Amino acid sequence: MSLAEIHQEIEKLKQGEDFTIKEWTDKTVATEYKDSLDIEKDPEKKAKWLARQKALTDRQQKMDALRISVPDAPETDEDDEAT
Repeated sequence: MSLAEIHQEIEKLKQGEDFTIKEWTDKTVATEYKDSLDIEKDPEKKAKWLARQKALTDRQQKMDALRISVPDAPETDEDDEAT
């Protein structure tokens, strides 16, 4: 696949659908920290958060399992001669 082909495929992607861009601000960092404290203090929130994280992990593992692995190219006599 050429660089031009890769560029064409990237251009087809739609932000928000195929990928997201997350910009962190000081306010966002503070909100995330406050939310994490709330989760730690409230057993019900913690249970919900843990269940969500497990679901996300399970989903990612399923997606990883679906990826097709590309085998290494077989060695040729030419490869041996180059070394």
